[in-house]
Amino acid sequence: MSHRKPSHIITNAVLAILMPILLFLLGNLGDKATRRMAGFLACLMRWFAFRSKKLIAANLHTAFPDKDDTEIGRMVSENLLHTVWNWLDFLRILKNPVNIKRFLSEFDLPSPLPQQFILCIPHLGNWELVAQCAPHYVNKCAAVAEIFPYNALNSILERSRTINGLKIIPREGAAKGMLRAIREKESVGILIDQNLSPRHGGIFVDFFELPVPTSPLPAVIARRCRLQVFSGACVRQADGRFKFLVKEVQLPDTDDPQRLTQAILSANEELIRNYPEQYTWLYRRWRSKPVDIPPELADKYPYYAVSKEYRIHPDK
Repeated sequence: MSHRKPSHIITNAVLAILMPILLFLLGNLGDKATRRMAGFLACLMRWFAFRSKKLIAANLHTAFPDKDDTEIGRMVSENLLHTVWNWLDFLRILKNPVNIKRFLSEFDLPSPLPQQFILCIPHLGNWELVAQCAPHYVNKCAAVAEIFPYNALNSILERSRTINGLKIIPREGAAKGMLRAIREKESVGILIDQNLSPRHGGIFVDFFELPVPTSPLPAVIARRCRLQVFSGACVRQADGRFKFLVKEVQLPDTDDPQRLTQAILSANEELIRNYPEQYTWLYRRWRSKPVDIPPELADKYPYYAVSKEYRIHPDK
């Protein structure tokens, strides 16, 4: 029998009360009201969320070292607006999953899509929308997702995400879940731009020209199962609705997990560079600094990066 921490029990109780209230108050907001509320909350964050602004600015400087402080400041403001707007849309999507297509205004999908593939998406635009609308365009699909230690939140997420036909694969034990889904002829989606330490199987690949620890799982499974890999995102357009983008990743002819994973992350990076204000810069992506990195690269890491015992090339 598993035992949850007291803090988790308290948080679960709070979420059990808070989530239905938020869904009732904000889940049915119209597009214009959502946009106005997002602008108001983003303005508050610009005045009071100092640590968040510092983190976003540091990540943007790391990713775009050629941009000056004025441009970075503008991007921080737009990123705060997008972040808050995403939170509100997240509630609206959870509240109205059967009307998911009302959030979409444009599509850029390969035609035809293969019967089965692996979709690797970054935290760009609205990734919850990708998970929700994918079953409308893919015959059978599953997605790797975090299972939180809060039953109140998990029950709402599962009900909303599965109502359109999506199957959820818990992130813990994702390899077995992905292989099982593929044996059942399902396409699989996974968020690829998260830190995974080498002690848990992560490998270092370049992200905006700096090595970061990343999961090689989708690349390894794609090569093993002979599946195509696609990169995609739902990115916000000027009218507030989203464009669903999917593009094939050209994998190199190799079984090397590092080169395969690099190809996937580079495809994600290309998407991010096209819509930089819509990426989740509120995340310590460059927090692990390998010990065998050249000094000229080590100096380019943001303030929060910590030197680890990890090596880019552990075999050396």
